[in-house]
Amino acid sequence: MRLLLARLRETEAAAHYVLCRFDLSEAACVEAMSAAPRGCAIWYQAASLMIALGGFGRLGRLQEVIDALRHHQPVEPIGSVRLRAWSTGSIMLLVVGMHDLAAEFKARVEREGLRCAVENPFGMAWVHQARYYWLAYHGDEPERALHEAEAGAELLERSGDTRSRFWFGIQVATAQIALGQYAPAEANLRGLQATMEGADHSLAGAQLHLSRALLAQGCHNEALLLQAHAQAQFEAGPNVVFLALTRHYRAMALRSLGRLDEAEREADAAAEGLAMAGSLRAHALATLGGVRLERGDAAGALAVAREARGLLAFVGVVDEGEASVRLIRAEALRAMGEPEAAGAAIAEARDRLLSRAATIQGPRAARRLPCDSGERAHAGTRGVLAGLSVE
Repeated sequence: MRLLLARLRETEAAAHYVLCRFDLSEAACVEAMSAAPRGCAIWYQAASLMIALGGFGRLGRLQEVIDALRHHQPVEPIGSVRLRAWSTGSIMLLVVGMHDLAAEFKARVEREGLRCAVENPFGMAWVHQARYYWLAYHGDEPERALHEAEAGAELLERSGDTRSRFWFGIQVATAQIALGQYAPAEANLRGLQATMEGADHSLAGAQLHLSRALLAQGCHNEALLLQAHAQAQFEAGPNVVFLALTRHYRAMALRSLGRLDEAEREADAAAEGLAMAGSLRAHALATLGGVRLERGDAAGALAVAREARGLLAFVGVVDEGEASVRLIRAEALRAMGEPEAAGAAIAEARDRLLSRAATIQGPRAARRLPCDSGERAHAGTRGVLAGLSVE
């Protein structure tokens, strides 16, 4: 009877999740995990969903679920269900900067993947997902990250899991953006939009990331329109993290259009909403610092630039905005009358950008290692980074 109740609650949780009823989804997940025997397939399915909810800002029980997954020693093989839970857990740990624990989860994914590849080859998609995030957030190898994202998406395409394939498609586009492949990313995301019917957080996620590709190509007004649609959906959820991301990209678009008052409000709100994700908050703080510099508030810009630099030192690698963090700090130091410190910060930014470019095969690919659209406003400072051209 308890197993039947657990199955019912897990099914309800999944349905509420798809419909963006995150409060109800979380409550049903808790009931499912309580009713199911620890370590069974239903328990792992509910755990995966609970971690995914954490990615949307519902963090109350996330640590509890991570601890339960970490300390449970599985005995019986249950296929890709457990693999998915560990993969999702490794991602969340990377995002919040807990790299050692993320590495532990990823090692489990790799070990389980060897067995799963025989029983269910499509389950290897979750191995590719864990590898993609590890390479993007920790390994600092954007080209290999793209290959892993593409491999996972291909497996899910063949498996018929359309919803998971949709999100893997977004991962592919994100990896393309990290490499400066904006037009292919735009094409992928427009194709994903066409596959979704109705409005939910999946479609809003595609709109959000499409706005990133458009921003990088200078299409600020279309980006703002997409962000408005996505923001309405994320507010309805509510999806706290994605809402904050939307406000950040909105701040970048508004800044590029010279609407600095609005840009500062959006960037400030975004940084606050991303407090749990150091890498994402660092980028939002850099955008906020850039806006303050343009408004003549050098001291305010330097304050947030220093916080962003501290977060960068803590998380190690971010998938977007690292150059912006470093360059805003340099510009703020220069504006505050500290030319030597500014010069050292620019040298650090240059060395870091060159080291990242060296991980990408082929001279053209390396030259295209992108600065985000916010950084494009700093052409004068970027000119110091001799030897690189940003197309």
